[in-house]
Amino acid sequence: MQVDVTSHETGKTISKTIVNNNRLTEKELKAKLSQLEKIKIHPRDLDENKLLIARAESLYEECPVNLREVLKERLQMFNSVLSSQKQMDIKKAARSFNAFLDLIEAGGFNPFADSSFYDYNDDYDEDYDEED
Repeated sequence: MQVDVTSHETGKTISKTIVNNNRLTEKELKAKLSQLEKIKIHPRDLDENKLLIARAESLYEECPVNLREVLKERLQMFNSVLSSQKQMDIKKAARSFNAFLDLIEAGGFNPFADSSFYDYNDDYDEDYDEED
């Protein structure tokens, strides 16, 4: 177990590793701790997700008014999935959000016709036509 303690007075952080049954070599222990460091990072702070968010914010400033609300909703949805910290959901949402942003950048998104981009569901059946 690794414990990080930060003093509120000094702001200094001290890390301590507590090992129960040390069956790992020092090198193996360092490798495991390195893997755990990656888990400590919130998905919102990962470069690939920061890039998607920055890209969406930039597009928001540039896109026509009729697309802004849709883009704002999709950004909120993506942030909500990031907050869940569920890796599989985040990967699926990131792929979908990236495709959505690509479509906007290409000028091919119609908010009235492209309803599939409101959903992160990979099982969306493109051949399905709703009956009126």
